[in-house]
Amino acid sequence: MMLSSMTLSRKYVILGIAVAGLIGSLTSAGAQIQYQTGQNVAPVYEGWMHNDDGSIDMVFGYLNRNWEEVLSVPIGPENNVQPGGPDRGQPTIFVPRRFTQPPGERREQCVFRVRVPAGWGPKQEIAWTLTAHGRTDKAVGTLDPLDEIDTHVIAENRAFTITEGNKPPSIQSLKADPDTVTLPGTVTLTARVTDDGLPKPPAPQPGSGNAGGRGNAAAASSAVAALAFMGDASLDCR
Repeated sequence: MMLSSMTLSRKYVILGIAVAGLIGSLTSAGAQIQYQTGQNVAPVYEGWMHNDDGSIDMVFGYLNRNWEEVLSVPIGPENNVQPGGPDRGQPTIFVPRRFTQPPGERREQCVFRVRVPAGWGPKQEIAWTLTAHGRTDKAVGTLDPLDEIDTHVIAENRAFTITEGNKPPSIQSLKADPDTVTLPGTVTLTARVTDDGLPKPPAPQPGSGNAGGRGNAAAASSAVAALAFMGDASLDCR
């Protein structure tokens, strides 16, 4: 009888472990579901930055939780920044992850800034409220000292290498054709994008060591992306 009891108990233990493993697998699978459409867009407060004139920029980004769906949320009750809004320069087009983002990063970082005057109180707030697919989310920005950022912090968060003397890329608008447009017409903008070439591309890697082997040099390249911010756009790089 004692042997039978021990065997029965062992069976229950094994069964319990199997059930727990199954539940764990289901939980893990549920956590890894990638929704192509139907999900919300979460606004994100990135932090705040000092300006030379004493004013302050409150910086915001967002996360489109969909892997494929591009959402359009017009300025208004469902896309509203206050105080001073509803329009404070926030986007109305929300895209999924782009090729220019660091690997594993789906959030659109530092998309727009809301400028507040010098003397803005540490407890005063800028709130961005966004509703998508029936869900309302809000990002609230304050001047918490822990939220202060600068260009180096932004670069590090985007997995860029910090190089002394490195300047951000610049864009020069050359012409608009036509000069004026009436919606729903379109306008073609021509611009020149330049960069200082920093950081320098990495040195060629040693070859495999075989006779006649060749080193593998990392190609230095620049990427230009057009982000649909408040309307549809296309990009032709030459």
